Amino acid sequence: MKIRPLLTSTTIATFSIFTALAACSGAKHASDFGGGDGGDNNGEGGTGLGGSGEGGPCVKLQCQQQACSGGGSTTVSGQILDPAGKTPLYNVIVYVPNAAVTAPDDGYATCDQCGSVASSPVVSVLSDTSGNFKLENVPVGKNIPIVVQVGKWQRQYTIPEVTACTDNPIDPDLTRLPKNSTEGHIPKIAVSTGGCDSLECFIRKIGVDASEFSNGGGAGRVQLYQGEGGSTIDGNTPRAYGSPTDLWDNPTALKGFDIVALTCECDEYGSDKSASALDNMRDYTNGGGRVFATHFHYYWFKNETASEGVASWGDSGQDGDSLVDTSFPKGSDFADWLQNIHATTTRGKIDITDTASPPSIKQVNPADSTRWIYQGTGSTYQTQYMTFNTPVGSAPADQCGRVVLSDIHVETEDAPSGGSSKFPALCQGGTLTAQEQALEFLFFDLNACVQSDSVAPAPPR
Repeated sequence: MKIRPLLTSTTIATFSIFTALAACSGAKHASDFGGGDGGDNNGEGGTGLGGSGEGGPCVKLQCQQQACSGGGSTTVSGQILDPAGKTPLYNVIVYVPNAAVTAPDDGYATCDQCGSVASSPVVSVLSDTSGNFKLENVPVGKNIPIVVQVGKWQRQYTIPEVTACTDNPIDPDLTRLPKNSTEGHIPKIAVSTGGCDSLECFIRKIGVDASEFSNGGGAGRVQLYQGEGGSTIDGNTPRAYGSPTDLWDNPTALKGFDIVALTCECDEYGSDKSASALDNMRDYTNGGGRVFATHFHYYWFKNETASEGVASWGDSGQDGDSLVDTSFPKGSDFADWLQNIHATTTRGKIDITDTASPPSIKQVNPADSTRWIYQGTGSTYQTQYMTFNTPVGSAPADQCGRVVLSDIHVETEDAPSGGSSKFPALCQGGTLTAQEQALEFLFFDLNACVQSDSVAPAPPR
């Protein structure tokens, strides 16, 4: 795998101190100042490597960790926001690196499972259900680097000075996710547009700059392919309809994207999705790709042998309040998050105003998939948001890809009617609705490292 360093001025300034620190002597070991204690998933704590953790010599920034009297600690605190700087984000890694930070590779070539990051964290923590974090036992001194990362979203900031044995708060604008490539690394995303939804506008609304959008095959981090009835940038926007298409009939193109977003086209359009295209999409997700799909794009999973059993498909006729499944760790945190960001006033419920018609997902198969939002009770509920990891049926340690399927039209106010429209003029902007905020949670969860949903997230060590 080819590693591309982040050649930013802050990176160069930050790591110019490392050579001098590497040969430090007489510094305290991690065992002397409490390094190595575990963090949790509530934005508290973190990990401290401190050499071997068994009394070995400190390395680089570990040598700048200091003991504090009275059980105190040197901390850095803040809040993680989306690229727009509006919505707090959950389960984002925040860490102090002990090696040069490299930008993630494009495409799904790596298996991004939970448990580690490439740059040897001195201390690390995850943002909590309010987007808040607090790093404990942070190295003291000038120009201390901090990295914010969820999947292949990555931003680095250099703290001018960390003062010992007190809290050092950071302005949230400095720890939000990047809105353009000058601020950090953005995953490479393909968007298949459609006539009944507008995921391209949703991605704009969460804060990604219009300058990061291009036609498929262009230089943008978000690349558009026109689906049935969907928007275009101009007459050169490649097609995601007909057969063969420029996206799912091209496995080389698929492999170049970290995420493929499939926007509802108002019908299944099965003639656009050949047997080889179904195989290509399966191979893409099995290899570590991430898919973010709405409504009629359930076709990919219902009609592919490996994934057809993740749910039962069709309309079970349920209605009523939309409920959050709190029976698993992330689901419980999701319910708290929705309350904390004021998307709902009642924990475990959310107002859904545009359920897709006809509904496409009945019940999930809990052995292979996870229900997040649903309507109804007992065994006849209707699923509105679901996820599953791939390859379907494999042990969690062998799963590298992930799928989010929404049975809700996210951006109907921006959806084209009567034919295609032009991006970005199509997008009306504005504030995220409650159901858009819910999907934003799942969008960034899709970016995160892959693990079983039955396990609570933990910071890397």
